[in-house]
Amino acid sequence: MDVYWSLSYWFFQPQFWLIVGILLVIIDIFLLGSSFLLPIGISALILSVLVYFDISNVWEFQLFDTWRKILLYFGIFSVASIFIIKIFIKVRGDKGKDINQY
Repeated sequence: MDVYWSLSYWFFQPQFWLIVGILLVIIDIFLLGSSFLLPIGISALILSVLVYFDISNVWEFQLFDTWRKILLYFGIFSVASIFIIKIFIKVRGDKGKDINQY
């Protein structure tokens, strides 16, 4: 029972990252709408896939040795997804169309 209270147990479960990612995306879409939690949720979803592949030994090497590496990758993916979403919004943004211009 004591192992379930350990962070290292939960960080190596891909289901944990999947649930965190889905919850963050849902909270951002329905409650906040400020797109602050969306990149963090997307990075948690990416991390759940990587943890799943790492546990199931898809690669010949081990990507995550400790829970610190998982949090490091989570931070890197969060920052990278923030920049990718900002670039995507700038590219798709309507240029010159303002509702207040008559």
